[in-house]
Amino acid sequence: MFKDNETVLTSPCEITFRSATLIQAQAPSQSAATLQVFQYHSRIDVTGKAITGMTVTDQNVLLLCDYKYCGSEMVLAYSDTGIFLNTIKMPAPVWDIAMIPGSCKAVVTFNNKILGFINTNKLIPMKSKTVIWVKTSFWCSCFSKRNNGRSDHDSLNCIDLGGFDIFKIQIQGENMHRKIVQDLKNNIYVTGRGTNSIQRLYPDGTLDRLVVDVYNGINDPLAICFNKDYDKLYVSNNGEKSILVFRCN
Repeated sequence: MFKDNETVLTSPCEITFRSATLIQAQAPSQSAATLQVFQYHSRIDVTGKAITGMTVTDQNVLLLCDYKYCGSEMVLAYSDTGIFLNTIKMPAPVWDIAMIPGSCKAVVTFNNKILGFINTNKLIPMKSKTVIWVKTSFWCSCFSKRNNGRSDHDSLNCIDLGGFDIFKIQIQGENMHRKIVQDLKNNIYVTGRGTNSIQRLYPDGTLDRLVVDVYNGINDPLAICFNKDYDKLYVSNNGEKSILVFRCN
């Protein structure tokens, strides 16, 4: 029997909630790929060395998890133009962060059996919740109301909420998939640490195109997210004290 304040979760290293929904067996089409141009715009200077997770609030506030290799208990808040706003102290070293759709809350994951929460209107911590992890061998990187995406280093997998595979793909030359996000058309963006690139897939998992790579400043990418309007893409590189900002249209 579980206690009232405990939740059973499949164990991920990171969890990113997205409002866009992965859809099954959708035929790829050029019209689905709305964003065509990704142009380097600027850098946001931040502290730390390893921004392992980030998300953007409804107010376009950028929330960053700065793991710093040895662990940091602070979530950093910046404006979308790079102005430092606040530090939010959490109960343990932070790893990843995501907005909860339809709410003013963000969920923070740690390397333990606790989920942290942040009030994104006030930028203050909320009461944490104990969970029970069921051990698995993959990183869960993208959730929706119907399906979720996961990565296990050398492959990307889309499964339904019952745990059944919808598709599984491997990107040539990539052995370290890290993060997954979606745009408004449900296209999937994948950070590749092995290829130093961000690549885009159609909603059915078909590879679409290379978005940005080492020639655009991508070097061992860890985290990725869009802003609220989906006209900016943020990328963090491992070991760098800045966030790359790309204009999208």
